[in-house]
Amino acid sequence: MPRTQEREPAALRVPYRARVSAPHAAAIALAFPAFAHLVDTARLVPSHERGAAALAIAASMLAVRYACARRAFFSRRIVGMLGWAVAGVFFAGGLELSWWLHGLGSGIPVRTFTATAWRTLLEGPVLQAVYGSTFVLIQRGFVLERSDESADQVVVAAGVWLTALPDNCSVIFSRTSALARSPFTGFPPLAAGPISAWTTTVPLALALVALVRLVLRRGWLARVRAGHAPPWQLVPWDGAVPPGLPALARTKPSTPALVLVTPRTAERPYRAADSLEPRAALIARDARGS
Repeated sequence: MPRTQEREPAALRVPYRARVSAPHAAAIALAFPAFAHLVDTARLVPSHERGAAALAIAASMLAVRYACARRAFFSRRIVGMLGWAVAGVFFAGGLELSWWLHGLGSGIPVRTFTATAWRTLLEGPVLQAVYGSTFVLIQRGFVLERSDESADQVVVAAGVWLTALPDNCSVIFSRTSALARSPFTGFPPLAAGPISAWTTTVPLALALVALVRLVLRRGWLARVRAGHAPPWQLVPWDGAVPPGLPALARTKPSTPALVLVTPRTAERPYRAADSLEPRAALIARDARGS
């Protein structure tokens, strides 16, 4: 097939398509504290053998958190979502706890080390489990919709959620940053500072971008409905929506599906009897299985 026919013309590509699905976006946001922990570990831990081990543990924690977050948000049952989210927190916390017990226990008085470990290694996962469970409950409705619009809504909610945390929540974002404030860890004095500003600015910037996309997408769909965006049309669709058709947005429950169509071209034939080619769908919120 010629290359000109392999690629869809830019004018006929559905605008404002999601780059990342709603479950993936939610999983990335849930694993963000582990990513902050990895960055702070690289920034604060001295660069010697113990620092290399800390980075390896932090990277493993991030991988575990993201894998469990993905399982959580691709599950359709609330028990599975909460179970995998909490499991990721405690699996990752166990990795970190084992490293701190091995690397720091010998040089710190037992009473001091026990108090520090409880504050930063045991209390931290408990707070993160509560934090993650609340985040799952907030994002569940958006994730189950499985649409391009819900993917942007996930990013907006995640950005606000991550930005709204108070400045002293190091134990939630990065326990390495909290440990750096302890005089018993041996970190350089200048390392004891607040979490990097990017932990606030990056989620907020992404939330603003997603919000703009939501507004632009809804404005474009309004123009399509009004017939002001040719060749695009929104038409009611009787029967089942064509399989594999992306869900651009969700409509009110128990309403007929609307399909975004364009005139069919000779290069892209479709089996429908009419001359319109489906491109994306607007499906009712109670039709989540589609």
